[in-house]
Amino acid sequence: GAGNVNEHAGTLRDNAKVYNLTTPENCESQADHGDTSYSNMDAPIGPLAAHYHTRGAMYYVLYGQGGKFNDEGVENDVLMPGELRFVNTGVFYGPEELTKDTTFVASIHEVDPASLTPDGTAVEQHCAFACFEELDEGEAPSTCEFEA
Repeated sequence: GAGNVNEHAGTLRDNAKVYNLTTPENCESQADHGDTSYSNMDAPIGPLAAHYHTRGAMYYVLYGQGGKFNDEGVENDVLMPGELRFVNTGVFYGPEELTKDTTFVASIHEVDPASLTPDGTAVEQHCAFACFEELDEGEAPSTCEFEA
């Protein structure tokens, strides 16, 4: 059979993973969650300079005036309350224009297991969630990759 749910949860929980940043030269200016351990959700978020993500990111506007994301070639890229947005790895956009005191936007990043450990302690190595370099055509964006 499928086994006990707790058995499977324990197996996944105890399977520590380390992620590395690929092409770090393309992510010298970056944003991460520092030594406070990895956070898979920032809420509420405020304005942020133009950037790309090293792993997928999702945005959800809970209330307020909405947020403008300045996507290239998109005429109306304002996200309003109740709307959801996904940004794939390596897509450069921005800046994010938000008014944090009047608008509540949650930003959810793919969880980076490198900073999640069973005992709740932070791992020293962190993988950035955003890079501020705009890449030339053909340059590979930095991504968080599992270290086998």
